[in-house]
Amino acid sequence: MSDSFSFDLIKQPWIPCLTASGQAEELSLRETLARAPEIREVVDPSPLVTAALHRLLIAIVHRCLGPNTDEEWQHLWERGSFDLDVVGTYLAKWRHRLNLFDSERPFYQTPELDRSKAAPVSKLAHELSSGNNALLFDHSVDAEPQPIAPARAARYLVALHAFAVGGLVSFQKGEEKHRSAAAAPLTKGAVVFVAGANLFETITLNMVNVDGTSSAPFEFDPVGDAPAWEQAERIRPADRSPSGYIDLLTWQSRRVLLLPEVRNNALVVPKVVLMKGYQLPDSMDQHSKETMLAFQKREKTPSGQDPWPPMGFRPERVLWRDSLVLLQKSDDRHQRPRTVEELANRDLGTGHPASLVAFGMSSDRAKVMLWRHDRLPLPTEYLRDTDLMSQLASAIKLAEDAAARLGSAVRLLAQKTLFPAGNPERKRVSSLVNSLAAERPYWAALNGPFRRLMVELADAWALDEQDAPIGAWAAAVRDAATDAFEAAARSLETSARGLRAAAEARGGLRATLHVIIAPFLP
Repeated sequence: MSDSFSFDLIKQPWIPCLTASGQAEELSLRETLARAPEIREVVDPSPLVTAALHRLLIAIVHRCLGPNTDEEWQHLWERGSFDLDVVGTYLAKWRHRLNLFDSERPFYQTPELDRSKAAPVSKLAHELSSGNNALLFDHSVDAEPQPIAPARAARYLVALHAFAVGGLVSFQKGEEKHRSAAAAPLTKGAVVFVAGANLFETITLNMVNVDGTSSAPFEFDPVGDAPAWEQAERIRPADRSPSGYIDLLTWQSRRVLLLPEVRNNALVVPKVVLMKGYQLPDSMDQHSKETMLAFQKREKTPSGQDPWPPMGFRPERVLWRDSLVLLQKSDDRHQRPRTVEELANRDLGTGHPASLVAFGMSSDRAKVMLWRHDRLPLPTEYLRDTDLMSQLASAIKLAEDAAARLGSAVRLLAQKTLFPAGNPERKRVSSLVNSLAAERPYWAALNGPFRRLMVELADAWALDEQDAPIGAWAAAVRDAATDAFEAAARSLETSARGLRAAAEARGGLRATLHVIIAPFLP
């Protein structure tokens, strides 16, 4: 790395922030933490970058300020800002490790990598054109890579270590056995944050006690823990367990080397070297360490697979359908995120707003299928009142039951349209049902009503007036199912056969919906 290149992450703007007034700004590391109380949120077009930047900021604040006890956390929360003398002193101490192009230890990189293994910088991020992802987010090509600015390269670099997909990577001479790398720790999960009214609150709400004083079922030994830039050992292509929580937050799943150049009087990054870095060992239970994922225990675990896989995003399933896994108290079958677990025991003050924000992606064989950023309101009453949570569970089950009735009605519609005389061919019927895709608009229509239900049900619960929000939810479920069916029926009501099929299926749907929804109406 040439000494003539420099990009000081402490001073240079690179973190995309949204201020309280709604203005988008890129800020330096120090300014982001200094202005955290007036920053609404850190937000990047890529949910993966957004999640990874939050983990980086949380790691820095943890390293500077603790907290080591619940009392220390409460003091920090009530202070409402970070101690900039402490933070500034820490950043100054490690300035040489927080420079993107430092000649000896560039930030989040391994300078000894073989530069002859350089690849287009598009390999650095999932949204850039590269191999399997060529047409998913970006229409440039590997043969003509578009160089990117250092600020953008820094963001992608942080995200890569957390969300790199598994597969073949380049390797140095003598490292032939390391030509394949496992996926990064967060690739398969929906990363969940508790979000507050501003960035200070969001960072603080996601800080957890990891010194053994917590009552949670897992903990780290803080002795020897350090972020990646403090560690003396160079990154190696090896299996190892995190030395502590901050090590995990700054985990280096790849060895990376950015190769900057000056083009048209501007410093840019056109190429990058990527190789295998640290891998979590198969013997390590991720659910005993990771604080920002929810986990569900498998009924039966196939050989060689994790019995506690993280809850992830699925293309066909909206996040709120899994909200019980995120909110219900952990037991021997599921584990909510540690950040949510600790929120249940914290005093935020009366009526303080909070929400759950989830980031992640869905991939298949190293190909990214989608990424997602979702948000749910989080009245903290749900974390403490099991009866209120049971009521929310009943509301979600009602939606699932109505979806099943809708599916049956659409199948009958398809069957009677294709085979009015009977003897249906299952494959043809299923193909038509899939093309009608009635459940997609059904679940989409319930997104807004469910968010309103979470807030209004919690507000009404203390007054024993929950009938109104539950009744409104039941009506929304009925209307969503009816509208989704009618949209499917319209595409087939172009013939007498289709009209007859729609009439029969419609009547059945109305009757079955009435049976399950009537008990919830006031």
